[in-house]
Amino acid sequence: MIATFLTDTRAEAFAWGRTDCATWCADLVLRATGHDPAADLRGTYDSRFGYMQILKREGGLLNVVARRMDGIPGLFPLGDANGVAVARQDGRAICGVVLNGALITRTAGGYRIAHAGEYQLLRGWTCHRL
Repeated sequence: MIATFLTDTRAEAFAWGRTDCATWCADLVLRATGHDPAADLRGTYDSRFGYMQILKREGGLLNVVARRMDGIPGLFPLGDANGVAVARQDGRAICGVVLNGALITRTAGGYRIAHAGEYQLLRGWTCHRL
């Protein structure tokens, strides 16, 4: 399912609050579980500044994501599986999709791929459909 999701979303333009790294990962969770963890955030910001205000208000990206992912039926800790993650790369926290050990993130320039050892997994979630 992740490979299909990556193919399906490759041509979508990056847009804050709609297809940024966090909402893009939430789209994958929505496909897999039927639950949109970012439903309350979509459309509430349209710039990096707005995104940063949410992170500041909620105590950082990991808190923003974990608060919305924990408790979704069918999700469980990522472990060594494929799924959605918050990771640290180049000194900052980012949302991405883990596929076969690689972290794929969505940027304004397209997908960015980091291989094992190039990022630190902070927390991740998966389900049987991913």
